[in-house]
Amino acid sequence: MECHDCRLPIDEKAHHDHGRGSIVICCDCFDEEIGRHPSKRRHPRPIVKPAALLIRDKKFLVARTQGKSHFYAVGGKLEPGETDIQCLHREVMEEIGCHITSERYYRTFVGPSADNQKTVVMICFFVELDREPTPSSEIEELLWADSRTTKDVIGSLLHDYVIPALKTDNLVN
Repeated sequence: MECHDCRLPIDEKAHHDHGRGSIVICCDCFDEEIGRHPSKRRHPRPIVKPAALLIRDKKFLVARTQGKSHFYAVGGKLEPGETDIQCLHREVMEEIGCHITSERYYRTFVGPSADNQKTVVMICFFVELDREPTPSSEIEELLWADSRTTKDVIGSLLHDYVIPALKTDNLVN
């Protein structure tokens, strides 16, 4: 069983679920709307981010937001009521101006945010696009990254978790 909000598994020994009909919510995400104030959470709510993995020539596409120093996977946070796939399609259009023509789930990675203040749950999908990606909206720059791309350039979740998995699977250099 997993939490509807944070999508992390609910450990039945450590937590009980706070159900709302068919929706199950863990203790950490149980909020004021249904009886517990968010500031009372034992842990900050994780950031759930569907992310697009566009791979070409053994490199994958990353994007840098205006005013930021690090590059991150193309994708973003879920909006209320949005599925992972809906979010993925919306974020890809907003960030790189493309429609996804196909997506295939790869893996989910869990690690620290860039500032180490929160946990990020990155749900990665391989994608194919309808056109060449270009920076759009808040995106200032795109970069094709691989295992030689240093941690000072890309986010730690990509550097420490995603790239090693892609390299192990012989998908990136």
